[in-house]
Amino acid sequence: MPWEVGRADGRSAKRTATAPLWSPEKSLIFAQLDAKFRNCAAHAAVEISQPNVERTIDFIHGLEEVMDAIKLVELVMGSE
Repeated sequence: MPWEVGRADGRSAKRTATAPLWSPEKSLIFAQLDAKFRNCAAHAAVEISQPNVERTIDFIHGLEEVMDAIKLVELVMGSE
């Protein structure tokens, strides 16, 4: 999508921007989301064990079938 910015001195600049990541036009695939979650989990204030990180990812992949999302909290908090 092209856009133009006018400057106070009368000049202008034109640019073309594409849709940013995470926008509906550029939705991420599961592999990208999984990598982002693993990275975030590695830097979490409360440690999340690697097995729970992987279980959480598996859980999220099947989220549409889940009847009780409390399991997600338990996985992340290490209660499981």
